[in-house]
Formats: sequence, structure tokens, C-alpha cells
Amino acid sequence: MMKNREDRSQESGELHPVHKHHDGYFNTISGTKVSIHNPTKDMILIEDIAHALSNLCRFGGHTERFYSVSQHCILTMKLAESDGHSPDLQLFALMHDASEAYVQDLIKPVKYIVGKPYELIEDRFEFIICSNFNLNDSTENRILVKEYDKTALELEHEYFFKQNRAAFLHWNQYGVYPPEIAKRNFLSHFHRLKKEVSNE
Repeated sequence: MMKNREDRSQESGELHPVHKHHDGYFNTISGTKVSIHNPTKDMILIEDIAHALSNLCRFGGHTERFYSVSQHCILTMKLAESDGHSPDLQLFALMHDASEAYVQDLIKPVKYIVGKPYELIEDRFEFIICSNFNLNDSTENRILVKEYDKTALELEHEYFFKQNRAAFLHWNQYGVYPPEIAKRNFLSHFHRLKKEVSNE
């Protein structure tokens, strides 16, 4: 049986460069190298966030159609908008899962099992993202967005797992978006809200 290239290189003591070092850095779509241990503002780009979130599937991929984290974020923002909240809070709602562009969207059982190590990495990215984009992550905003996040989850669960479509479609009249449209919509809402916040 023919051995693959990695098997042969390990036998000879040679490793492909990608396997030689685990220095805590990874590459984003923009070509930016991001440190998992020490992310800095210059490593965090909204284009990278929008791209990654639009390619991450909710519910660990266990949906009948691809449903992106970015569309979930837009839904959470729309729920906040419908209650008349400020652009400031809407922007925070839109960006509430932005850290998942760097640490992935783990299903809840896995998050609970992994526990503190994952939370520490996630908190690190949340902090630098909020700082980079001047997001208002006040305790009040966090509490409000957490409730809208839960409501969005309930709407999604009904849509994908109980075939109760109407409530979800009220907020997503075109249904589930493909990644490229979800990315475009995410960026559009981000830039609109940033402009509105700056004019407040």
C-alpha cells in the first residue's frame, strides 16, 4: 500500500513547514497572521470577520441547508432594532459572535466540556474586537444582547428542527442566505451602523 507524503516525510525525519512549528499563529483570508495567544488590533479586520462568519455553519453543520453565523448575527441585530434600540446596541448585537471568526463556533455541549481554556481564548478575542471597533460592551448591552441571542436561537431551532417556519421567515423574508450574500449583508449593516453611531 502506497504511503502518503506525510508518512514518508515522518519516516525520513522531515516535516512539511506547516507541521514544524505550532507558534500559535494562523492565517486569515486577507493574509493576516493572527496570534491566538496575543491578538492585537492590527490583526483584526472586519473583512476577515465577515468572511469567516459567513462560512461558519450554525448548529455544528447539522442543518438541512447551510446557515451561517453571520446570518444569525444579523437576525440578533434585527431583533434589537425592532425594539427601538440605538445603533450603538444594534452594532454590538451584530458583532456579538465576531470572536467566532477566530475561535470557531463550538456547539454548546463541547463548549461546556472544554470549559475555561476556550472561554479564556474567546474572552481575549472579544476584548480586542470590542476595543478595535469601539463597541459598547457595557453590562447592560451584554444582558440585552444575550436575550436577543436566545430569541434568535429559539427562532432558528423552530425553523430547522421543528419545521415551524413562519416566525423565522418573518425576520428573514428570503429564507436562508448563501455565504456570499450573508457576508455582503453583514458588511453592509456593519458600515451603516458604524456611520450611525458616529453621528449620534
